[in-house]
Amino acid sequence: MLDYPSHPGTGRAHDRRHLRRFVQDGRSPLIVLYLKKRHGKAELQPQVIRMPDGLLSQRLGSRQRLLDAHKIAGEFFREQLLTPAAAAGRQFLAERGFDRDAAEHFGVGFAPQGWDALLKHLTGKGFSHDELKLTGMFSEGQRGIYDRFRGRLIWPIRDIAGDTVGFGARRLFEDDQGPKYLNTPETVLYKKSQVLYGIDLAKKSIASKRQLVVVEGYTDVMACHLAGVDTAVATCGTAFGADHIKVSRRLLSDDGTGGEVVFTFDGDAAGQKAALKAFDEDQRFVAQTFVAVEPSGADPCELRQTKGDEAVHALIRSRRPLFEFAIRSTLAKFDLSTVEGRVSGLRASAPVVAAIRDGSTRMGYSQELAGCQSRLMECSEVSNETLHEMSERTEKLIGLRSTVYRSPTWPFRNASAALRVLLAAMSPLLYFVLNELVRTYMLPLLGVR
Repeated sequence: MLDYPSHPGTGRAHDRRHLRRFVQDGRSPLIVLYLKKRHGKAELQPQVIRMPDGLLSQRLGSRQRLLDAHKIAGEFFREQLLTPAAAAGRQFLAERGFDRDAAEHFGVGFAPQGWDALLKHLTGKGFSHDELKLTGMFSEGQRGIYDRFRGRLIWPIRDIAGDTVGFGARRLFEDDQGPKYLNTPETVLYKKSQVLYGIDLAKKSIASKRQLVVVEGYTDVMACHLAGVDTAVATCGTAFGADHIKVSRRLLSDDGTGGEVVFTFDGDAAGQKAALKAFDEDQRFVAQTFVAVEPSGADPCELRQTKGDEAVHALIRSRRPLFEFAIRSTLAKFDLSTVEGRVSGLRASAPVVAAIRDGSTRMGYSQELAGCQSRLMECSEVSNETLHEMSERTEKLIGLRSTVYRSPTWPFRNASAALRVLLAAMSPLLYFVLNELVRTYMLPLLGVR
C-alpha cells in the first residue's frame, strides 16, 4: 500500500489519478509527485515514492507484452507483402511511385485475406487470447476473436520513441465491404488524438529545422519524405487537435523564437473545413501557422507522382498564412458581386480578423475591412441600420482583441476607435487607394470580376 503524500488544498484522489497515469506511461520504478498548493504559487519539494516491485512489474510487463505483439505483427505484415497474395498491394504502391526500398523504409506490409492468419502467428509466439484482445488487432465474435485487418495494405503507426502502437490499413479488394481506411481502435497503447504518423522518422528534422508539415494521409507522408520534405507527419483518422499540438510544440521548441507549422489540405470542401478547424486551434501555437493548397487539388502523393519531387517542395514554398486562407474561405461563401453578398461577407469576416494573434497584422486587415465598409457606404442599396450594425459588430470583435495591446498612454478607448479617427483624417486620395486595394486585390483572388 502506497503512502500517498497529502497537503492542505491538494486532493488525495487527484494524486492517485496522477500516479496511475505515470505508472502507465513511465519506465522507471521511481515515481515523482510535484504537489502544488491549490491557492498560491508556492511549489512543494518533489516527493519520491518507490512502487512495490510486483505492481510495477505487472504494469510495465503488460505494456511491454503489447508492444512485443505489435512488433511481431509488424514483421509478419512486412513478410506477407512479398508473397504472391500481396500482388495487389505491391501494385498499389508502384502506381504511386513507391518501390520496395520505400516500402521497407516505412515498414509497409500486407494483411492476408484469411480470418486468422495473424491470430495463428501470434498465438504460436506464445500470446494468449486475453492479451491479444487488448492490442486492437483483433475483432471478437460469437466464436472468439479473429483478425481485424484482412486483405489490406498495412502501415505501422509508431510513437515518438519508435515503438509500434497501432496500424492503419487500406482496402485493396472490391469484395471488402469495410471502410476505405481502417485503423486500430483506441487501446492502452493507441490514442488517435495523440499519435502522428511519421513522427518517429520526422522528429529530428522537425527539431533541427523548426518546421512541421501536416499532411492528410500515409502516402502523403511517404511522398514528402522521399521528396526531401522530411518534416511531414499525418494524423490518423482524426483532426489535428490539442494533444497533437502539445507533441508538436515540444519538438519545435515553440517558445516564440521562431518555427513554423504548415498544413496541407485538399482543395475540396472537406479540405477547407479541415483548414478552418486548424485555424480554430491556431491560438495554441506560438510558431507561425501556414496553409499550402495546390490549386488543382492534388495532394503531395499525386504531385510527386505526376510532377516529381520539386513539385512537392513548390507546394510547401507556396504556403500562405493560415488566417489569410481562413478569411478567403469565409468570403468565398458569399456572392461578392452583389451588395448583399459583400455585406454578409464583411459580417462573417470580422470574427476571423479578430482572431488574428499578431496585432499589426490584425490592424492591417481591420483597415481593409473598414475600406470595404466605406465603399458600401457609397451604395444607396445598403441601409444605414445595416452599416451601423456592421460597424458596431466589427468594433466589438476587433476591439476586444485590441485592448490587450493598449498602453496606459494610449489616447483611444481601443484600436477600432483609433481606426475611425484615422479613416476620418484620410485624404480622399488615400481613401480611394484603400478601396481600390480591396477591389483589385482581394476580389480577383476570389474569382470575382
